[in-house]
Amino acid sequence: MKLRTGVFLLLSALMVPSFVWAEGERYALVIGNSDYQNDQLDLGTPVNDAVDVADALAGLGYDVDIQENVTKQEFTAALAGYVAKLAASSGRSEGFFWYGGHGTEIVGQNYLWPVDVAVTSEIAIRESSWSLQQLLGYLGEAGNKINVVVIDACRDSLPQALPQTVKTRGAVRGGGFSKVDTAEKDVFVMMSTAAGQSALDGDAGTRNSPFATAFLKHIDSPEPLQLMVTDVINETVSMTSNRQRPYTNGSVSDKYYSINPGVQTELLPPP
Repeated sequence: MKLRTGVFLLLSALMVPSFVWAEGERYALVIGNSDYQNDQLDLGTPVNDAVDVADALAGLGYDVDIQENVTKQEFTAALAGYVAKLAASSGRSEGFFWYGGHGTEIVGQNYLWPVDVAVTSEIAIRESSWSLQQLLGYLGEAGNKINVVVIDACRDSLPQALPQTVKTRGAVRGGGFSKVDTAEKDVFVMMSTAAGQSALDGDAGTRNSPFATAFLKHIDSPEPLQLMVTDVINETVSMTSNRQRPYTNGSVSDKYYSINPGVQTELLPPP
C-alpha cells in the first residue's frame, strides 16, 4: 500500500500545472489613468478596467503590480521595476502589460499619457508622455520568454478645447494611434482599436470600456493566445456594432502559449 501511495504522489506531482513550478515567473504591470490633472481629460473606466484586469491576472497566478492615475515619473519607476523583474530570470519569465487611458500619435510615434501630461502643444505632449515604441524596445531588451502588451487607449472623449495643433487620438480631430509594428522577438501587441480609429470609453455608468469588457470575458480562456485574442476582437466588434475593431501585431514562437498558465502542464524539468 505504501509503495502504491508513493507512486501515486509522484505521478500527481509530475502533472501539476507548470505555473506552480514557475511561481513568480509571470509578471504583470497594469496601469489605469482616469483622473487627469487637466479635468477636461478625465475618463470614466480606465481605473476600473485596471483593477478588474489586475484581479483576474492575480487569480491566474501572476505577480501583479497595479498602478492607478500615474504621473510620468511614477510610470517610469513602475516600468523600470517591471522590466528588471522580467530580466532577472534568465529568459524564463513571461510578462503582461496593460495600459488604459489617453494616448495619441505624433509624427508616426505613439504616446501614452500620464495624468500630468501637458497638452499645450505636440512638443509638450511628447516631452511629458511615454513613447509606446520605446516601451516595446525596453521589453525586447529584457530578454525574457514572452511579453504581451495590451493598450486600451485612443478614447473618444478628448475635449474640443485642446489646442488645434494637437493631433489627438480621439474623435476630436480623427486621431488615433498609428499602426504599431514591433520587430522585437516574442513581443505581442494588442490595441483596443485599429490604427487611426477611436476607442469607446463606455456609456455613462458602465464600469468597463467595451474592449476591457470583452478582454475580461476571455482572459482566462484555455485557448492559445492567438485564438483568445480573436475571440476578444469579435466580442468587441459585436459590442460596439462594428464601430471598434481591435488590432494585433507581433510574433509568438510558442503557438500554444496561453495567458492562462493553468492550462499548461508539463513534466518536471530535469535536474
